[in-house]
Amino acid sequence: MSNSTTIQYIKTIGTEITSGNTIQEVMEEGGIDWYVSKRPMATSSTPNVGQSDLRHPPMLTALEIGERLQLDNAAFMPIPNHYAIVRDDNNEVLGVMQSGYLPVQNIECMNIIEPLFESGDLQIRRIGLFDQGQNVWVLCRMPIKMEIGNDEMIGTAKLSWSHDGSERVTIRFMAWSNRFKVYISPKINEKKITNIISVRHTKNAKERISIAEDIISTGQVYFKKLNEKLEEMIEEPQTAEEFETILEKMFPTKGKKEINEDGYEEDEIGNRALTIRSRVHQEIKDIYNTQEPDILGTKFAALVAICDHAENQGSIRVQGRDNMTEDQARTAEAQQRLKNSWNGTADKIKQRAFDLLMKG
Repeated sequence: MSNSTTIQYIKTIGTEITSGNTIQEVMEEGGIDWYVSKRPMATSSTPNVGQSDLRHPPMLTALEIGERLQLDNAAFMPIPNHYAIVRDDNNEVLGVMQSGYLPVQNIECMNIIEPLFESGDLQIRRIGLFDQGQNVWVLCRMPIKMEIGNDEMIGTAKLSWSHDGSERVTIRFMAWSNRFKVYISPKINEKKITNIISVRHTKNAKERISIAEDIISTGQVYFKKLNEKLEEMIEEPQTAEEFETILEKMFPTKGKKEINEDGYEEDEIGNRALTIRSRVHQEIKDIYNTQEPDILGTKFAALVAICDHAENQGSIRVQGRDNMTEDQARTAEAQQRLKNSWNGTADKIKQRAFDLLMKG
């Protein structure tokens, strides 16, 4: 059985889409019906002389900036070749980019999947933001289901983009486990199989239809191959000793680290790291040993246990937690866990587990 603390945090982030017959209506319900603009930047023309901490000079409020400008038109000087990317609805600064950067608008990205939304090939289920809108994500259900043992996995396409230059417009294919409440989305090292595709926004109707067809066909191929790999895992036994070997390769506790396919290099492990890694071993084994009999003792059970732990029990650092309310801290932690699951530490751990289990 999966850990009871599984990925319910996703329900605390973003907005569930329950209505909307057009992309515009969906954007309004999801809270992304806003635009960004590229605005010139300026900085104070007064040196920070005499300040005790030059690394963290005090921030100026809008009122203070206005007062300075009234006193002296030369109080600020322009910053050449750099622009702020700002949300037009609330003036939130999302990033600082150089002059050649062309902002992408939310409506342009949503138009990419509009043909699939209108045809019913994609159902938009949830829309959310990271960091006030620096990154935007849209979870879509595809008409694809995989039966892995007693588990039904749902084919999901995540459309995401950024307003701070950190991410291109991408589609990532992910299998959502209804039973174990984890995302499984490994790269599969075979030709013409990919779990991520970069897409570009276009106003040309024919090009948009072509892109939409490519999204569906690429997803179908990926999920078919992933289904095959997971079926192999659920049919292949995994002894306790073999599982321990996998964990040791992922979280070394014996003073060695893997450097290539054939050998190891000595690596002294500190007491604190050893304590943490030993605890991780035990927590993952606890999840593994409580799996239902239909998968217990298989490679699939090992994969699910590692994925569950990576997404839900791995340590999370939230910057500025001391200055947050309890609700703000919970939201920030949930947001960080989701980031890690999709494109962070947890994602890397899940990929490593998949690779080792397929190889072993």
